[in-house]
Amino acid sequence: MFFEFCYEQKVLVFCLPSHSTHILQPLDVCIFSTYQHNYNVEIDKASQLGRSGIGKHNFFHFIFPARQRTFSNSEHIQKAFRVTGIHPYNPLEVYSSLRL
Repeated sequence: MFFEFCYEQKVLVFCLPSHSTHILQPLDVCIFSTYQHNYNVEIDKASQLGRSGIGKHNFFHFIFPARQRTFSNSEHIQKAFRVTGIHPYNPLEVYSSLRL
C-alpha cells in the first residue's frame, strides 16, 4: 500500500543502509540542527522577556515559529539533499565528507 501510494504520487523511495543516516539522511545532516537552533532562539527570546519554564501548556508557542522558520527555507532544504548526494544524484558528495 505504501509503495502504491508513492508510485501514484511519483515519489521516489530511498532505502538507506543501517547506521548511516547521520551521513545520508538530509534531515539529520542539515535540517535538525537548524530546527534545534531556531527553537533555542525562541526560548532565548522568551527568557529575555522574563518568561521561564516550558511545559505542555506553552511548548507549541515556541516550537511552531521554529518549525516555520526551519521548514520554509527551500534553499536550506535543497542544500540538505545536495550535500547528501541525493539530488542531484552524486555519491561522490558523501565520499568527500568522510574521513577515511
